[in-house]
Amino acid sequence: MHVLFLQPGYQKRVEHTSLISVVPPLELASCAALVRHRLLGTEVSIIDGNVLGLSVSELVEQAIALNPDVVVLHAATHTIKAAGRVAELLKQHATVVLLGSHGTALPAETLAEFAGITVIVRGEPEETLVEWLGVWQDPQQWAHVTGLAFGNGEETVLTPNRQLLESLDSLPTPARDLLPNDLYSSPYARRVTALRTTRGCPGQCTFCDSHLIYGCGTRTRTPAAVVDEFG
Repeated sequence: MHVLFLQPGYQKRVEHTSLISVVPPLELASCAALVRHRLLGTEVSIIDGNVLGLSVSELVEQAIALNPDVVVLHAATHTIKAAGRVAELLKQHATVVLLGSHGTALPAETLAEFAGITVIVRGEPEETLVEWLGVWQDPQQWAHVTGLAFGNGEETVLTPNRQLLESLDSLPTPARDLLPNDLYSSPYARRVTALRTTRGCPGQCTFCDSHLIYGCGTRTRTPAAVVDEFG
């Protein structure tokens, strides 16, 4: 099985790009690392269409060339239209899965609007995605995987919410080896990256979607795990 993770481009749409950091898609890299760790023998790839400056057609062309069985897209609301177009163009080539806040907040509406998306992983994605990949060829088993949304005829099936990870240290280090690390940048430097030490936030800012994915309670990684990721 080959699982391909895709990040649609959005950077070119930012008016003042020189003022915006371009950082790795850690959600995809974290999922890719866990897939590789748990599902031994699975081929895993990432194409970050954002940092590479790829159009939808270019991203799809590169994806088809890799001949994946499953394509995993990440999208918030500002990238959902592009992700939907990518999914539509790839649905004849692979099963398309969506991660991210837009699908989590509006699963039924997202599945109805974007027919190329087969499954939505709602909330914190890693464990749900890996469990679903274990049964992806048997749709009868999908209803037993918590944290999913998928279509069943005219209705949308929402399986029960998955509990948040108790220990963030249980996740392997994000698969940065699959990313073009030399291309990430900030307004102040080149060759930068990002690292997360916590998940969840008690704040309820109206402009932020973090609580949809990671909840409102703060969970922290141990200092040792953070230092190990520096290596």
